[in-house]
Amino acid sequence: MATRLVNNLKDEYLRCRICLEQYELPKSLPCDHIFCQTCLTEHVTQTAVRQKGHVVVTCPLCRHQTTVKSRDNFEAESWVKSLPTDTLIDSLQRTIHLHASSNDKLSAERLPKLCQIHGGKPREAYCFTHAQLVCWECAARDHRACEVDSAEKAIEVVRPQIDSLKTTVSEQLAKAREMGKIDQKFTDSKNKTLREILDMETRLEQMYESAKQQFALARADVEECMRLHLDDRKSFYDVVSNLLEQNCTLEILGTESDTAHVLSAIENSRADVLKAISDLSRLEKNSASGDKDFVCFVRDEQMNAFLNMYSSIGFVDTNVSGSAHAIPEMKTPRDAPSSISHILKRPPSKNKPAPGKVKATARAQTQKKST
Repeated sequence: MATRLVNNLKDEYLRCRICLEQYELPKSLPCDHIFCQTCLTEHVTQTAVRQKGHVVVTCPLCRHQTTVKSRDNFEAESWVKSLPTDTLIDSLQRTIHLHASSNDKLSAERLPKLCQIHGGKPREAYCFTHAQLVCWECAARDHRACEVDSAEKAIEVVRPQIDSLKTTVSEQLAKAREMGKIDQKFTDSKNKTLREILDMETRLEQMYESAKQQFALARADVEECMRLHLDDRKSFYDVVSNLLEQNCTLEILGTESDTAHVLSAIENSRADVLKAISDLSRLEKNSASGDKDFVCFVRDEQMNAFLNMYSSIGFVDTNVSGSAHAIPEMKTPRDAPSSISHILKRPPSKNKPAPGKVKATARAQTQKKST
């Protein structure tokens, strides 16, 4: 009967009319209808009508409208939280929960464990040899050579063992917690390694950006040198242009039949040619470069040495068991970290023998010939 009453209460009074489940934080509207706080919040968020200076909230059951004074920032969740909680519903739910939990506890603790062999007789004996609960008939028939006692006494015997096991487990858990710190240490070392890689990468990127700017400036310097060179050579090109012009004039004079005109023009051409010869001779003396380059790129010695020396940024070393990156245990080049594999793939260099070794070899060959 009590169970039926509880079920009726759940079905009739303790179910939210929106989600049809038991109430969670039952909130009461001014019209006295009750809903879950979450359900009511969603309903208000979706259906509230915002007007100037207030918001209109409609009950989903009776359609009663509630006017809420509000400025621009109306928060449905905060308003629903401010509504009164129905204490009667809340108390009924707690009572039913206690009733259900007490029934479960009684069924688990008080109902005897029954023997399936001997007509459902209670298993009140405990066999220490086989570590199992049995009824007294099973104990008399199947466990005569075993150590058997009542379940109550067995509990008293086993309880110290339980306490001992609990102590052991606690000690092992404490040890495991200490061992678990290794994971944090590994994470710290991993993060430190990644920071160091990022730091080097950032520095190289900064160097690259700086080098790009310097390359651009160097190219601009070359273009400026070209402009200055052309300005400086303007006089030369003027002389060449004058010589070409005189050459054309002389070609034309060579075909003229008017003697007076030819004699008059030749004097002017002679003067222009002599001036061009003088200017060209002067420019030749002022020419300074000879066979040397007019412009060249002077490499920075440290940068040049760095470029010639560079082969790797470094590698990742570790003592993690089973990792191919554990350098001291490498057996073949294939076990090497990928960050230095390109170095190990290089062909071996042919080292020249030391001077002392060369002399010793030559001396041995001389002695061999003499004998």
